[in-house]
Order: sequence, then C-alpha cells, then structure tokens
Amino acid sequence: MERFDELRAQGRGYLEVRGSAVFPVLTLGFAASAAVVHLMTDEGSMSLLAANGPADADAEVLVLDDLVDFTADFVLNLERAWQVVEEFVRTGDPRRAGEWREL
Repeated sequence: MERFDELRAQGRGYLEVRGSAVFPVLTLGFAASAAVVHLMTDEGSMSLLAANGPADADAEVLVLDDLVDFTADFVLNLERAWQVVEEFVRTGDPRRAGEWREL
C-alpha cells in the first residue's frame, strides 16, 4: 500500500500483486486517473479486467516501464482499480473483481 501511495504521488506506476504461490498474479498499471488491471493465472494465460458500464475514453497507462495504449473497454478509474487490488489482497480471489477477458 505504501508503494502504491508513492507511485500515485508521482502520477503513474505499475504494481504486481501475488499471494504465497506463483499464480495468480494481479497487475495494476496507471497514469493519472486511468488504470488497467491484468490477471495472470499461469504462464500462458493473461486477461484484462473489463471496465464497468460505458467506457469514457481510451488511455495510455504504465505497464512495466512503458506507456501502453488501451481501449476504453479496459480503462478503469484509479479508485476502482485500487479497490480490485485491495480485495484481491484480502481474498486471493480475482473472480470477484468482475468480467475478465482473456487475451
């Protein structure tokens, strides 16, 4: 949580969150108030969390060290994305977050 606060103060960041096992891994990439959440359930599987409701706009968010363009279908506001991460930390269950679309 402290790392998130540090990155948020910088205006952009990228975090990976996992439990005691290698998978699942949840990632949060963001720039300003736009965020995207990825889920990796194993080495060959990656999904994006779909945005709730009508999408506002495409956005460019940080993934690892690069800014990457995402369509509005996957852009969440940062507050919602952080809620997803917090719930994953508490429960370890990414399915509670909403609709995941496999890449």
